[in-house]
Amino acid sequence: MIERIHVEGLHVQAHVGVSDDERGQAQTLVFNVTVVPDIPELCDDLAAAVDYTAIARITTEVVNRSRSKLIETLAETVATELLAQFKLRRATVEVRKFVLPHTQYVAVTAVREAKSLTRE
Repeated sequence: MIERIHVEGLHVQAHVGVSDDERGQAQTLVFNVTVVPDIPELCDDLAAAVDYTAIARITTEVVNRSRSKLIETLAETVATELLAQFKLRRATVEVRKFVLPHTQYVAVTAVREAKSLTRE
């Protein structure tokens, strides 16, 4: 069984930010996405697998549709959409934004689990 699939450093242009000025210009966000598939047995069939190309495409599509002001909301929306689109146990989405001087980036991470696995 595959423990996780990871897409590192997906660059996506986004209109995100609290102020109208910040949202007015596209800025590059970097996504690191890790998913834990809910696939009982590994087989050599893409139709039965989690396609990492589709993970990147869906992440980009969600960002392109989004009007989120906060990268926190954006990370959560991407994680939720990945859980809806694939048979996953968990989706972890880190979003990096390059806005503060004297820093490499600021980042948020959303971790969401499939509802069927959440037990109390």
